[in-house]
Amino acid sequence: DYEGIDIVENNLDVYIAPISEGELDFAYELTEELRMNGFNCEIDLMNRNIKNNFKYSEKLDAKFIILIGEEEKTTGTLTIKNNKTKEEFKVESDYIISFLDEKIGEIDVEI
Repeated sequence: DYEGIDIVENNLDVYIAPISEGELDFAYELTEELRMNGFNCEIDLMNRNIKNNFKYSEKLDAKFIILIGEEEKTTGTLTIKNNKTKEEFKVESDYIISFLDEKIGEIDVEI
């Protein structure tokens, strides 16, 4: 608490990791959609490899990481990993907002 302002830790909901430059447009669109729906998101713009993206998302204390590769872009099914439990989910992009609403609500209750 600093001068009446509460500092909220762990406020990054989602870290989005495109696997290659071919998925950047799809990743940007997803990031924009999530932000417009009130989620705090970051996207990898450094072209990190998968391992480094996982490390960086943990450093940022992101609740979830979404990997976007060719398969996700083609099928519209996203691979989402809970950074705390390491549980992995496959979710159709059309349902990502309701999925995250539910799962982040569960995490916020636990904190």
